[in-house]
Amino acid sequence: MQNPTFMSLDFPIRLAGPDDAPEVARLLHVDDVSGLSLAVLGKHYLLVIDAPDGGLAAAAVVRLEAPRADIRVLAVAKPYVGRGLEDRIIEVVEGMSQAFGCTRLDVPY
Repeated sequence: MQNPTFMSLDFPIRLAGPDDAPEVARLLHVDDVSGLSLAVLGKHYLLVIDAPDGGLAAAAVVRLEAPRADIRVLAVAKPYVGRGLEDRIIEVVEGMSQAFGCTRLDVPY
């Protein structure tokens, strides 16, 4: 049996909503995100992954404007670093970028 600490995280990636604002601010190390209309911000999208114990495990700000897609910010909560969440978000963004007609994806390192 696998140690639950190292099991893969199969939590869905979803668009953020207004109730996510405090946790998004915490993950992104900012005081306030209330000025953002979360989820769809023009050509920007805020994606989040829920943590199993509440709060958020990860958040990403993505810009989709053909022919280019950019992951502007990708933050993972410390307990979930190295557990594959970064790769999962990048895979979702790759699919989104193709659907929006983007042929190039820039990922921050």
